[in-house]
Amino acid sequence: MPAGVPWSTYLRFTFACSLSMLGGAQTVHQFYRPLEDLDIWVEKFTEEKKIYEQKVAAEKEKNQ
Repeated sequence: MPAGVPWSTYLRFTFACSLSMLGGAQTVHQFYRPLEDLDIWVEKFTEEKKIYEQKVAAEKEKNQ
């Protein structure tokens, strides 16, 4: 193992880090709810994209 650390210490550290990472991610999703408004954001983005594509098409026709 790296730097002469025994397997048991290495595995305990790895398990603790993994558990901490998963717990932190779950905490963020419980308190901040980052995916709660995802549908609204996607709809808004889609509408803006359609408007942009219409402007580009109008500019193309205007330049021809």
